[in-house]
Amino acid sequence: MLQEFIVSIRGKIITPVAYIEEALSLIDESHGNISVQEICKKINISERQCSRKFIEVVGIRPIQYIKIRQLHFIINRIHRNHFHSIKELAYDTGFYDPAHFNNSFKKLTGMSPGAFIKSDEHIALDYFSNSI
Repeated sequence: MLQEFIVSIRGKIITPVAYIEEALSLIDESHGNISVQEICKKINISERQCSRKFIEVVGIRPIQYIKIRQLHFIINRIHRNHFHSIKELAYDTGFYDPAHFNNSFKKLTGMSPGAFIKSDEHIALDYFSNSI
């Protein structure tokens, strides 16, 4: 799904937009632990304008990019074994409780964090491991 999206936008020329570049930097620096509202406040633009321009430039909504970036950070921590428990991982990556973390993680990866950690045969770990 993500791979199809990347292939579909590969040939498009995208004009850089300074405040979208700044938004992307804020998301990346926070490892996805930031809200769209916080971003808009920092770059001094309305949420509607930010979302519209973000979709135009990046191809997805800001919240989707935030979740992808957050997932990348989590997978990186799992891959590098930088956590003691799933509960710790949940709190350290900005979730308000482990249940919310489990639900979000499963929605994005198709498996629970525990199953993901035990698995070594899924594509996501290989992809994110190679891009680290």
